[in-house]
Amino acid sequence: MSPTDLLANLVAWSYRRAIPMLLLGALLVALSGVTALHHLGINTNTNLMFPESLPWRHNAIAAARDFPQFSELLVAVVDGRTPEATEATAGALATAIARDRDDFRTVRRPDSSAYLSREGLLFLDAPTLQALLDQLIDASPSSESWPQIRARVACSPPCRCWARA
Repeated sequence: MSPTDLLANLVAWSYRRAIPMLLLGALLVALSGVTALHHLGINTNTNLMFPESLPWRHNAIAAARDFPQFSELLVAVVDGRTPEATEATAGALATAIARDRDDFRTVRRPDSSAYLSREGLLFLDAPTLQALLDQLIDASPSSESWPQIRARVACSPPCRCWARA
């Protein structure tokens, strides 16, 4: 007997017993649903995706224990057409999140640090800083020349390191 004949006989047998076959199908669906309900689940905690026995997981767990300020951290990056629009959006977002004490313990804006506002130019590389200073000098109504401004900037303590280079 060929596989085609076996399949034809199975279909004919099932057709003659349509009601029991429908009940059997419904029973299988119900059992599958109960099994899925009790044995399948979704865990959104990404820390539990990999077992703790992995060497890199040991390091990650130790880092989380040693630096708790970086655990359960949500970072939002705000980008806008202009710096003013970006600043306004970031401020509004921080204010809105800070009001939600049920879901967020603290809100920090690293970009609004007084240190970065005062010393932020120190983090630019030399060519970028040079281009920025050239633009500032070109836009300045001052009669000072570039060598005079550079000499004055080079004398300020935070800038001595790059002015000597």
